[in-house]
Amino acid sequence: MIAHKCGIMGVCGRTSRALEMTYYGMLQLQHRGQEGAGLVVHTPQGFRVWKDVGLLEYAIPERRLKEIEKSCAALGHVRYSTVGAPTLENIQPFVTEFRGEPLAIAHNGSLVNFDGVKQKLKKEGAIFHSSTDTEIILHLIKQSGKRTPLKAIKYALERIEGSYSLLILTPHQLLAIRDPYGFRPLEYGKMMGIHLFASESAPFDLLGVKQKRSVDRGKIIRVTEEGVEEIELGKRKEERFCLFELIYFARSDSIVNDFNVASVRKEFGKLLARNAPADVDMVISVPDSSNITALSYAEALGLPFGFGLVRNHYVGRSFINPSLSATARDVRLKYNTIDAEVGGKRICVVDDSIVRGLTSKRLVDLLLEAGAKEVHLRIASPPLRFPCFYGIDIPSSEELIGAQFDDLAYNTRVERIRNYLGATSLAYIPLEEMLNVSYLKDRGFCTACFSGEYPIPVRGKVR
Repeated sequence: MIAHKCGIMGVCGRTSRALEMTYYGMLQLQHRGQEGAGLVVHTPQGFRVWKDVGLLEYAIPERRLKEIEKSCAALGHVRYSTVGAPTLENIQPFVTEFRGEPLAIAHNGSLVNFDGVKQKLKKEGAIFHSSTDTEIILHLIKQSGKRTPLKAIKYALERIEGSYSLLILTPHQLLAIRDPYGFRPLEYGKMMGIHLFASESAPFDLLGVKQKRSVDRGKIIRVTEEGVEEIELGKRKEERFCLFELIYFARSDSIVNDFNVASVRKEFGKLLARNAPADVDMVISVPDSSNITALSYAEALGLPFGFGLVRNHYVGRSFINPSLSATARDVRLKYNTIDAEVGGKRICVVDDSIVRGLTSKRLVDLLLEAGAKEVHLRIASPPLRFPCFYGIDIPSSEELIGAQFDDLAYNTRVERIRNYLGATSLAYIPLEEMLNVSYLKDRGFCTACFSGEYPIPVRGKVR
C-alpha cells in the first residue's frame, strides 16, 4: 500500500464559473488523495472555504455549488497524509491573512527540513493549527516583512527544502510554483482567457482545454488581471522528477511533466517482455494502473490478454488504507477473480510494483483458489527498497519486501520474495534499463525509493 500526498487544482481568469471548473477537475484527481477535500472560492463577496474529510463528493456535495452564483477564481485540494494526521484541521487549502487580505495555499509534496523550521518558528512565537508541513510556508510568508505577496512567497521558499508544487491564491492573483528539482508534477492549461492548473492534465480533458503544457521546474507562473508572467524561482537544479508518478500514480490518460503516461507504460510493457518473457496461456493485469503495461507486455510476446481480475471501483485504491491488518480484507473487497477465465490456465500477472507484498501474496492466493495452474508475476518497476521523503508515503525499509534479504545476491533475493508470495515465477525491471527506454532517456528522475540516492539530504529523517 502506497499513498500519494495529494492533487491540486486551480482556476482563474475570464470566467464566473471557476468553482464548477475546479470542482469537476478535482474529481479527475481523486485517485491522488481520498482522505479529505477542500475548496477556496473567490467570489465578489470575498473568499469562501469548504473542506471536510472523505471523498470529494461527500466532503463537498455537488449541491453546494449552487450556493455560489459567481466565482472568478478557485483553489482545490484532495489529500492523503504523508505529514500530518488525516483530520479536518490538516485538510487544505489553508487560508491566512497577508497585509489585510486573504491568501490561500494548496501544496503537493513534502518538506525535508519541516521539523527544524517549525521549531524555529515556534520559538519566534508562531502558533500552529495543523500538523502538516505546508503550514510552515504560511508562517514564513507572514513573518517575511515583505510588502507584496510575491516577494513574501519567494522569501518563504528560500527557507524550505524538499518537494513542492504549489498553488497560491490572493484576491488579485493566482501563482503556480514548482520546486527547482521538479519532483512533483504541475500542469498548465489555457482557454478563452481562463487559466487552469492541476497536478495532472486529466482535468483539462474533461473541461475541454486544448492548450496545455507542464509548468517548468524552478518557475513561478503568475496570473493577474494584467496578464501572465513567468518568474525564475532561483537557480534550477538538475531535474529529478518522481519516476513513480509514471509507474503508478498518474492516470494513464494524463500528461505529467511533458510525459504521455500511456506511452511510457507501453514502453515499460515492451521492456518487461524483453527482460522476462513467460511461457503462459494468458496475461492479465492488476486493474487499473497496470492495464496498459500488461496489454503491451502481451502484445510484445504474442500472448492472449484477458481479464482475470475484476476491480470494485467503489472501494478506494489499496494504498489509501494504511492499516496493515486490513490488507487481506481490502483485497477481497477490491478484487474478484473470473474463475472461468483463469481456471486451468497458466497465468502471467503484470503489476506496476510490489510494496510490502501483502496484496500481491493475496492476489496469487485468489488466482490459485480460482483454479489457475500457475501464477507468474511480472513487475513493471525495480524492487522498492527505500522510503520516500518527497511526497509519497512509501514506508520504512523494514516494511518493504524488496529491501529484505539485502545481504544476498539479486537473483537470490528475488527468489526469496517469489517464495514468500507463492508465485510460480517473479521478475522485475532493472532500474538502469527502465531509465534507458526511449521516452525517458536524457531526462532526470528521482529514483530514491529504488536506489537510496536522495537528491536532497534527509538529515535526521527516519521511518
